[in-house]
This record gives sequence, C-alpha cells and structure tokens, in this order.
Amino acid sequence: MNRVQGRILRVEASDEVSLVDVETGGGAISAVILETPESFEHMRLGAEVYVLFKETEVALGLDAGKMSYLNVFDGKILGVRCGRVLAEVVVWTAAGEIVSIITKRSFERLGLKEGARVKAVIKSTEVALEGLGVPS
Repeated sequence: MNRVQGRILRVEASDEVSLVDVETGGGAISAVILETPESFEHMRLGAEVYVLFKETEVALGLDAGKMSYLNVFDGKILGVRCGRVLAEVVVWTAAGEIVSIITKRSFERLGLKEGARVKAVIKSTEVALEGLGVPS
C-alpha cells in the first residue's frame, strides 16, 4: 500500500461525496471520498492525513497527454523487480516514493528500466484518506 503524508488543502463537497486535495509537499493528490466534512472529522482544511492507494492502482506511462486523471506525477524509476507476470516498479516523484505494480508485458512494451523518466497516474476514485489529527 502506498502511503503519502500531507495536509488537506481544499474540499469540495456535495451530497455525500467530497473531492479532497491533499498537499504532499511536492504537489497535490486528489481523492474522491464518500464522506463529507460533517461525517468525517479529519476532513478539515489544514488537517494532516495520509493518502493511501494500492500499488495496482498506479498506472505508468511515458506521456500523460490529455486525460481525465487529476493525479499525474513526473517521476524517475528507482528500482524494478520483475516476475513472470508482474513488475513492481518504484518511482520517485515530487510527492515521494510511489510503488506501481503493472504487468510484465506492459513494462516491456513501454521499454521501462531503472533511471527512466515516467508519469505515475493514480485515479482519484482509488485514493483513500487516513486521519492523523484534527487541526485546532
């Protein structure tokens, strides 16, 4: 599980859904949360939270182009561990270290290797928040 610490920068809420932007020190990560500030005590401006997302929810690419994803980070591959079917790729981004698990086929098709520049893409609906504390 990827876990990045940050501070809530912005919350847009409607009905029972919120779009939350978390500043990580190297860019914001956006999360669609099925809660509102009224129902989730840690969803307050300035609150420190962990942003959580599975390695399998991180796509890698060479060019982000135009797409609907809010979470696109420039990165550099720090390490790779390839199995017969899957590749675990560790990417350093401004938001910190992000681990992606992609198919070995995709890894080879993209010609990825240690030191390569990539885009790490995370769908905002696949991001969760874990509260650290409520700001005073």
